[in-house]
Amino acid sequence: MWSSDALQGGLRDKAAGRGRESSHQVDARAIEPYLAGLATLRQPGDLSRLDGAEASFKQAIGVDPEFAGAYAGLCRTHTRRFSRTRDPASREAAERVCQQALALDPSLVETEKALASIALSDGRFVPAAKAYVGLLQRNSGDADAYIGLADALAGLGKGVEAEANYRRAVRAEPAYWGAHTALAKHLFDRGKVDEAVAAQRKATELVPSSANAWSNLGGILQMKGDFDGALEAYQRSLQLEPSKEAYSNLATTYYYSNRFPEAVANYERAAALGEHDYVIQGNLADALWQVEERRDEAVARYRRAILLAEAELQATPSEPVLRAQLGYFYLRIGESERSQRYLAEALSTGPDIVYVHYFVGMAAADRGQRDVALRAVGELVRMGFPRTLLRSAPEFRSLLQDAEYKKLIAAG
Repeated sequence: MWSSDALQGGLRDKAAGRGRESSHQVDARAIEPYLAGLATLRQPGDLSRLDGAEASFKQAIGVDPEFAGAYAGLCRTHTRRFSRTRDPASREAAERVCQQALALDPSLVETEKALASIALSDGRFVPAAKAYVGLLQRNSGDADAYIGLADALAGLGKGVEAEANYRRAVRAEPAYWGAHTALAKHLFDRGKVDEAVAAQRKATELVPSSANAWSNLGGILQMKGDFDGALEAYQRSLQLEPSKEAYSNLATTYYYSNRFPEAVANYERAAALGEHDYVIQGNLADALWQVEERRDEAVARYRRAILLAEAELQATPSEPVLRAQLGYFYLRIGESERSQRYLAEALSTGPDIVYVHYFVGMAAADRGQRDVALRAVGELVRMGFPRTLLRSAPEFRSLLQDAEYKKLIAAG
């Protein structure tokens, strides 16, 4: 257990200024709220917890306005909130306070982590990877740095190297929920659903009070075709804290069950909490599309999703799933040429990602391109996408009587 006296020496801010080195002695009264903020950042990223972290760092800054570490912690908090909400105001706040941390102490590890997290959220994967490698050279047991490096490698299309670093994060800190969640997401994106379930279950065991952890588990169980298990996980998540993710995931379960009015209602709740989230806007559009008399509303939602996704693409131009989603959205509003361009780019940059093939297949089925759709479905099955979902997905309804499709989705 660190004492405040021991920490004070370690929290001495140092900065070079005009040819001489200056130092700042952190006010001892700022240490406790600062540590509380760091501890909260290590907990699951539920929005209420991020609010708590922000309050702690601001309290530390209120005591000591020159405490660089507190500004860096606040920057990471805003960056994490941006990754959850996609609200540009959070991204701007992160940049502003990180610059304050940098001005006070450019050499502080917390500042390096904050800058790396901003680069990652902006899709600048090469400098982000370089920053995380540097952090690991200073501390080879930092699970968060392994996760950041893995995220950057995944963004660069280096899936095998990314998975190795997610697993290093788990080995470095086996009791850290974040390492198991990051690994679960990566495995989920690559169609390794059973392994993803195991990793995410471990996260819920470590943080059973996290709404986000249960929502993530529900999403993976849904992918596996375990709708009862998914509903139970979503309901547990919503009991802990209403969130756009849990409402959206619950809606998706209704969607695959062809209960479209319930799907619309829950996507609307999710959209109210995530107005800047293009995925949720697109999901709501999909559900509205299935209700014949609400097609005009669906098109309006697709246009909203496109606006948000195009803005996101400026920040993360190499993200293949985003391009695949845009290709699908553009098809639904009648812009076929732009749709095909985005889908082709997604396939060329993300051939190992399940949801790239999913959107390609849905778009092809919509256009009546049987061979392209069947090829995409074949890839989905090969990558472990559950046949249960392919049998119930409304977008593939036009193929249900096709003999080859029936063969592909038959119980394996």
